[in-house]
Amino acid sequence: MQATREVQTTREVQATREVQATREVQATRKAQTTRKAQTTRKAQTTRKAQTTRKAQATRKAQTTRKVQTTRKAQTTRSADHAKRRSSERKHYNPQPMHPLRATPRHARAIEAVAELLTKLRIESMFVGSVARSAWLGGLIDSGSIDVLGLMQPQQKNQVAMMASNRGFRVDREEIDQAEELDLIPMTWAGQEGDVRVHILVASNALYARMFGTARMIAFHSLEIRVPAAEDVALLLSMSDDRDDVRVLAASEQFDRRAFNDKLVSIGLRELVL
Repeated sequence: MQATREVQTTREVQATREVQATREVQATRKAQTTRKAQTTRKAQTTRKAQTTRKAQATRKAQTTRKVQTTRKAQTTRSADHAKRRSSERKHYNPQPMHPLRATPRHARAIEAVAELLTKLRIESMFVGSVARSAWLGGLIDSGSIDVLGLMQPQQKNQVAMMASNRGFRVDREEIDQAEELDLIPMTWAGQEGDVRVHILVASNALYARMFGTARMIAFHSLEIRVPAAEDVALLLSMSDDRDDVRVLAASEQFDRRAFNDKLVSIGLRELVL
């Protein structure tokens, strides 16, 4: 009996050792598998990070090249534009202009209109009596101040609203009546006296082209824009003021061909010089 019990005990011990050994082997394999998985995930994460950094660097390089190309193109276009404008200024109206002279109330009205449109970032050009004075001389002492403005139709309300807050009298009913004329009528109410002001929207191609060949002229502390001599003559022709047209055309520098081409283009061949 005792021998039998010893045999059973021996077998139980061996079985226990085998189970422990099996568990240790399984634990070892599990640990190896875990380390291998962690190593794999780490490698994948590293590769992914490297790929991401490489993609970001590539995109950054492409963006930089694109920006540089765009800036170069813009610089080239700006240089070409400046060159064209310089060439146009040189070609058109090299003759000297007369200093602008105006009575105090007209002078203040001109300054107020220029300041108003500059504040609204609207390109403007003085026509009428101001342009006439610039090219033919004389004192601006009567009549209205007429200005062309490069603006969208919806900007007319902005002009009227700001004008009413900057010393101008603006009649809403009068503006509504002039709606179809693309005109903003108002009155400068200065201490020196009232001056009528007409701001015309440069809505057609004829007026818009005048800005390309316009001339800058000093007036007190400002520089304002007036049309080229040929365009002033064109406007005078449309107003049937033939005497002043002949005076302008008498200058050796007057571009008679350009003037005549413009007359023909707007259907006024009968006024060709």
